[in-house]
Amino acid sequence: DLSPFANKMLSLFSAAPAFQGAIVPAQAQRASSVRMADAGLEDLAKKLNPVVGFWDPLSLSNGEFWGDSNAATIGFLREAEIKHGRIAMFGFVGYIVHANDIRWPWDKVAMSVPTGLSPQATWDAIPEAAKWQIILTIAFFEFWRENSYILAQDGETHYMRGGKPGYFPTFDNLPHPAPFNLYDPFGFSKNASPEKKAKGLLVEINNGRLAMIGLFGFLAEAQVPGSVPGLATAGIRPYDGDIMAPFAATSTSSRSKRVRAGGGRLRHAGPGRLRILMPSGACGAGGRSGRADGRPCPAGRSSCGAEVGGRSADGENIMTRDRGADISGAPAACAVRVSS
Repeated sequence: DLSPFANKMLSLFSAAPAFQGAIVPAQAQRASSVRMADAGLEDLAKKLNPVVGFWDPLSLSNGEFWGDSNAATIGFLREAEIKHGRIAMFGFVGYIVHANDIRWPWDKVAMSVPTGLSPQATWDAIPEAAKWQIILTIAFFEFWRENSYILAQDGETHYMRGGKPGYFPTFDNLPHPAPFNLYDPFGFSKNASPEKKAKGLLVEINNGRLAMIGLFGFLAEAQVPGSVPGLATAGIRPYDGDIMAPFAATSTSSRSKRVRAGGGRLRHAGPGRLRILMPSGACGAGGRSGRADGRPCPAGRSSCGAEVGGRSADGENIMTRDRGADISGAPAACAVRVSS
């Protein structure tokens, strides 16, 4: 059982919380009550959170988005909550996995990314082609979910036209056979009773609400250390990049391979920048070895020397290089900042 505080936090993501003026005529209030009752929102809210019940401070349940009906709007809002909750549950677990440097050993792309990064910086460090692969896969799922023809083949309708919020179509109509469906791939819920399925949906919505709060807690703590109570000592790795700019980082796969070939280590250094730390001794005194491209090091250069452009917060020498510059032969113990 959840504490009263947790129940109140869950209510922040209530099922059908649209904007309206401060004064609502009595007739409109009666009409909205009828519409909420027709949609079953009050009953659903009490089942999800009996402490708070139905809570809709922005009157989203009375909205008619894009000039469509109120029923369509409620369908859209319920679908949005379920979908975002599911993605947040994936994201919450994924954040923990990447924060602990857990990788699939047979995934060459994952294994090529340096460890010790925050999950956000790990995304920055993967090749752009890998990012597009992930984004296009999500785009396909969106297309498949929104396609009225595909839904009709499953005997369903769109969630804004009376269909089930949260329903994801099977892959039976794909031109190429798919071994599993996205929903219930192993058929565990195939023979479940309607009551069990209804209870499972309530659990999923509540878990999704908590996951949304938890994931944003991780992101906020990484961006502003100490901003989230209880996470200050949890070891959340800081990140000063822009999570809303997925292609801002400059760590292309070819450049990352050149640096790693010389023993370099990537660190995120803000939007559009990477800090590459070369191991000590890569260009030792009198330097004739250590560069990834085989060229000799500058004579007597064992640190950034005259090329130092500043120092990082932890005292590291920093050398700045423009985007696209060859950074594979950086002097030893020198942090190379690749500027956007």
